Amino acid sequence: MRELEASYRELWYLASIIYGPNSSNVLLQRASGCLFVNDGSTVLRELKSQNRLRAVIESTIQQASLKTREDCGDGTTTTLILTLVLLREGFKAIAAGTQVPQLIDQLRKASTYVCGILSDFSKPVEESDLKHLALISSKGEHEISEHIVQAVLEVGEDGFISIEEGKGVGVTTDYRVGMKIPTIPCSHAFLSGDSKKPLEGCLVATVQTPMSSFEDIRDLLECSSQWKDNPLLIVTTSYVTGIALDTILLNNSKGLSDC
Repeated sequence: MRELEASYRELWYLASIIYGPNSSNVLLQRASGCLFVNDGSTVLRELKSQNRLRAVIESTIQQASLKTREDCGDGTTTTLILTLVLLREGFKAIAAGTQVPQLIDQLRKASTYVCGILSDFSKPVEESDLKHLALISSKGEHEISEHIVQAVLEVGEDGFISIEEGKGVGVTTDYRVGMKIPTIPCSHAFLSGDSKKPLEGCLVATVQTPMSSFEDIRDLLECSSQWKDNPLLIVTTSYVTGIALDTILLNNSKGLSDC
């Protein structure tokens, strides 16, 4: 328990530094150099303790914060604080004799109850709220915050905003309708005579891992074979090589698939 309390105190101190609009910065040491940030998600990703018990706590916090970031895009430091409290009180309850299944059931009921209360307190985000949040996120830079607010209002709830570091001194905003993907075919055999191959009503598969074996491509081809009238578009951030590429080209040449 002493080791647990020491870990809680250290992580709680970290949360107190990076929490809220008046937060301070944390200096992170990396192989490529030092990073000076106060972003909760960035700090939490850097938690890599050599102590096994501390590492379990950090892994639990990282998983919870990642889920929070995926669902709402913010609140990772708040998640750190709530997770620390739940872990500490949970260990106390188990030490006092509470059975783990009973504790899990109580946590689920409490979660449902709290979510209902939060829903009652929730309200739509107004433009004034966006300005306040953007000003905090941009660390008081009014010009940047104005661009952020205008971009959010322009793209709406279903839009996507990315911020890139520019080479000049000004701030510019570029709006695009739809999604633009660099079109680099993995083989020139997929191109027609005019270097373009239109795919109308196509099936789209997004893959983030390299594909080199037959097993890597088998499920995609089996799925696309169920809709023979629809070509298959594979969008990948990696490479399609070896037997996987040969299989696709062979199926295309025999008319078994259209990729």
